Amino acid sequence: MIFEKEISEVKTVVFITSFITIVMVVATWI
Repeated sequence: MIFEKEISEVKTVVFITSFITIVMVVATWI
């Protein structure tokens, strides 16, 4: 249970980081 929770937390962090990176790239192109 704890292991699965950690995986979901890591996925959330990766998703947020990727989202921020994409926003930064888009902001650079604008």
